[in-house]
Amino acid sequence: MRMVKLLSKILIAAPIRQDKETLAKYLESLNNLEIGNFTIDKFFYLHNCYEELKNCFDDKTIVYNYEDDSKDVKNDITHQWYINNLNAVSFMKNDIIKYSLKMKYDYTFFVDSDLILHPKTLVHLHKNLQAMREYIMSEIFWTEWQKDSGAFGSNGWDYDSYNGDQEKFRKKGIFRVGGTGACILIDNKVFGYPNVNYSPIYNISFSEWEDRAFCIRLAVNGIKIFMDTHYPAEHLYR
Repeated sequence: MRMVKLLSKILIAAPIRQDKETLAKYLESLNNLEIGNFTIDKFFYLHNCYEELKNCFDDKTIVYNYEDDSKDVKNDITHQWYINNLNAVSFMKNDIIKYSLKMKYDYTFFVDSDLILHPKTLVHLHKNLQAMREYIMSEIFWTEWQKDSGAFGSNGWDYDSYNGDQEKFRKKGIFRVGGTGACILIDNKVFGYPNVNYSPIYNISFSEWEDRAFCIRLAVNGIKIFMDTHYPAEHLYR
């Protein structure tokens, strides 16, 4: 009897607090992704912007509302994050994971709402994870955190909080990293390990940033973390 290979089921997701112009570019980017041997659904939490943005999505997209008293503070130099913003993002990502597991998705692909992806990104990451038999891989992007500084940082780091050699990520390849996030494909099998989630760790201050907490929890469980640099995303940071 011939065995039929089942399609991988992937949930693309993000908490969103965004302006309409950037959101439109982001959604177009997701719609332009090449689809390999898998099926895709989309799930977004609209954080204090539900009424403004709810009509930007098609009927097939799952859209939830999240409201609190946190403020989105931006200026011409940088963005400012406060503890209630970070706690909200952790909650939304954890809740997305619960949904993804409940609905039996094979992978969750978290993509921040100000990223523009290369069309081959998802196919490439998925192929790499399957070939390597690993659980976690992100795609690189570069950000000028301080406007006009000329200094760019990637979304990958070797240890602690954005520490390590950034220049090596200028080369094409797949790198084992200490931490990454924002554009990350996750094999949902990883959530079978103890305490793998996006919640802060009470005795590590920088774990208030949800991607750092997630990667620390992965490392404690002996799970390798990888970042790809073949198809860099564009970060619409301003």
